[in-house]
Amino acid sequence: MVSRRLTWSLRREGLGLLFGPVMFYDGQGFMVPRQRQIQTVRQLSNRPVCVVPGAENEFNLNTYFRLHNLTLKKVLLRSVEQVETELSAGRCEAFTADVSELGSVRSKMRDGRKFELLSERISKEPLAQVVRQNDDQFFNVVRWTVFALIAAEELGVTSANIEEMTRSVDPDVNRLLGVIPGNGRALALDEKWAYYAIKAVGNYGEAFERNVGLRSSLQLDRGLNRLWTNGGLMYAPSLRQ
Repeated sequence: MVSRRLTWSLRREGLGLLFGPVMFYDGQGFMVPRQRQIQTVRQLSNRPVCVVPGAENEFNLNTYFRLHNLTLKKVLLRSVEQVETELSAGRCEAFTADVSELGSVRSKMRDGRKFELLSERISKEPLAQVVRQNDDQFFNVVRWTVFALIAAEELGVTSANIEEMTRSVDPDVNRLLGVIPGNGRALALDEKWAYYAIKAVGNYGEAFERNVGLRSSLQLDRGLNRLWTNGGLMYAPSLRQ
């Protein structure tokens, strides 16, 4: 299994791979100096925008500016290590890449607080784990473990309160944690498989905030990765029989 910044796409699945559920709805965005007071991508028309060439980010940048009748002043970088220097010197007024990468780049800057990420996205990049095809049982375990973490957040189950929640009167919580058996058997796993996963890493919200969210060095807003009950795209299929 591979779990990193990999966008789910048709051609990648054609390589004999299977993508699990989306764990992070990413997309290409822009990082700008706060002092420039840039709020929208349209304000970047005819302003120098840095991008690392030769990959999807450059293609998306070219396409977006052309389709929206914006003037693109593109500055090509040799590597992301140039970003802080070019932005600080004013040779670029924005750097564009996937938001997850922007957060990573900003976290390594000497004074990342001087830079912010615009809320707009110019591409869709659904990130998910990858497993090889022809191992359906393992693929199902990966899928339903992700769904269990998402369901746990929706049901209010956390790594801190999980013991208390095993005594819940909510049947959905009881199914999730194996108090009501059946889900484990369906996956050929211990009935407490979801309990063990949640206790180890927390629910989806806990994992998000710890690794990429506001409690992490990346300081990313949840955005589309909020639960569906809070205006986001994250929800799990039913864990009922």
